[in-house]
Amino acid sequence: MGRMNNPVRWTRLGLLLPLAWILGCSEPEIKRIERVTGKAWDKARQASAQIGAELGLGADDWKATWNRLTLPRLIEQRLRQDSALRGAEIRVQIEGDQIVLTGTVREEHQRVRALEVIRSVDAQAKVRENLRIVGDQP
Repeated sequence: MGRMNNPVRWTRLGLLLPLAWILGCSEPEIKRIERVTGKAWDKARQASAQIGAELGLGADDWKATWNRLTLPRLIEQRLRQDSALRGAEIRVQIEGDQIVLTGTVREEHQRVRALEVIRSVDAQAKVRENLRIVGDQP
């Protein structure tokens, strides 16, 4: 059970190892999963760095570009899945280093919940919120 306390493994393997353990995988099977997953993780990092280099981006620039491309979709997905946000029409964009929310919500608590969802995705995010509560006058 000691291997489960290693934060690097948790970061890299997510729920895979605990799931394997719960499903009754043996110690050698779990070690093989760790080894294979670690190799796949390393290859993905190398491929990402290569793509960034080919685009002329340093590691930090590549990460920022990747976030700009993927973060809005991830946040929109989480917003759609949240039952407290039913009926809300929220669009997410990245402008510079800010996450920008536009659209409408039905009630004030939905506006607050949308911000909570964003913080659950990226706790350090700078957010500019332009949500309008339905019924407000423009």
